[in-house]
Parts: sequence; structure tokens; C-alpha cells
Amino acid sequence: MDGFNEISFVGKPTSKQKMIRITLWAAAFGCLVCSILFWPLLLAAMILFAAAYFYSVKLDYEYEYIFSDRDLSIDRIIQKAKRKTMVLVPFAEIEEIRVLNNPKEMTGGMLCCNEEDPKIELICHGKQGKRSYLILDCENCRKALFYAMPKKAVGLKYNR
Repeated sequence: MDGFNEISFVGKPTSKQKMIRITLWAAAFGCLVCSILFWPLLLAAMILFAAAYFYSVKLDYEYEYIFSDRDLSIDRIIQKAKRKTMVLVPFAEIEEIRVLNNPKEMTGGMLCCNEEDPKIELICHGKQGKRSYLILDCENCRKALFYAMPKKAVGLKYNR
């Protein structure tokens, strides 16, 4: 391996996700307080505490983009403890790097790695039936990825 680069983006929960998390925790504490008077609510409180905890864990994530000479690996890291490789893309299969301006431009199947900003999507059915486009819908993400790529990969066509 001649070149190696790594970029991380911390996922930020949306306001809707924050409200759901706050509502779950508030409901759990409310059920716990009410269980003093009506003890069967203790079971509901325990279930809500578990749901609130696991939902909060789900919101603490980051994506790591690892560039080696030959491929790009996109990993999702949950609470800095669990790592899951979402996509491994050989640079030889990427024909073009584009910024997504309009979702209607995309054809074929796609694999979405991140619901929030920044988002990276891979067109699975491009030219000649192989993965051919790396689509970025976040301009800052695109710049960071483009300048961090190994020199061999920078020679790819780039569409602004």
C-alpha cells in the first residue's frame, strides 16, 4: 500500500431525532414516578428506559472514509466501539465523481450509507453493469474526499 488517508464525519442527530430521544426519556421517567402509585407501570418504565437507551446509542455514530491506493472503504462507527464496513469500492470501478444536484438524476439501484449530511451514494448499475459513479450530495464532503484521495484516484473524471 503506497498511500493511505482517513477522514471522519461525526453524524449529527436531526431535530426530529432529538425530540424523539427527549420524549422517550421523559416518558420513562414519568412512568417511573407514576409507578410509585400504580406499580404495574414499573414494567412500562423499564421498557421505555431500554428503548430510550438504545435509541440514544443509535444516534451516536460517525462515518469514516478510508482511502488506500486501490480502494475506498466506508465504515460506520457506533459509540466508538462498534465498527461496521458499509461499502468497499475499488477505485478501478469508479468512473466519475459527481455532486448530486437533483435526486432525479440518479438511475439504477443505489446504496445509501448515511441518511443525514454528508451522504454518499453509490450507483450500482452504471456503465457496463458495474458500480461506476461515486455520488456525493454534500459539497464540503466532496471537497474533503476529493483532496484526500490518493494521486492515482484524482485522475478520475470530476463533474462539478
